[in-house]
Amino acid sequence: MLLQGPYRALFAEFLGTLFFSLFGSEEVEAALGNGFCLAVIIFMTADASGGHVNPAVTLATIINGAMTPVLGIAYMAAQLLGGLFGTLISAGLTPHAKIGWMKDNMGP
Repeated sequence: MLLQGPYRALFAEFLGTLFFSLFGSEEVEAALGNGFCLAVIIFMTADASGGHVNPAVTLATIINGAMTPVLGIAYMAAQLLGGLFGTLISAGLTPHAKIGWMKDNMGP
């Protein structure tokens, strides 16, 4: 394997949140599709990282004492970056997508 140990886990969390951000928001029966997408991604990442795929789950694991704070913060950073990249990829694939923080970028 190319990645082992914590690097493998961090990469799995990054990819998991990237895929969830990219595919979990599709409008095909939103709740059902979102749930199936999340279940597949958790199953996909469970062996490598525990399948957290959510900073809130990682925070709960840190508070519970099952994970060190340093590793937990690294997990959360990987998850946030994965979500950001997944959103940017999704926006890049969407025709006429508007990206930005200004009020002018909102709406049709």
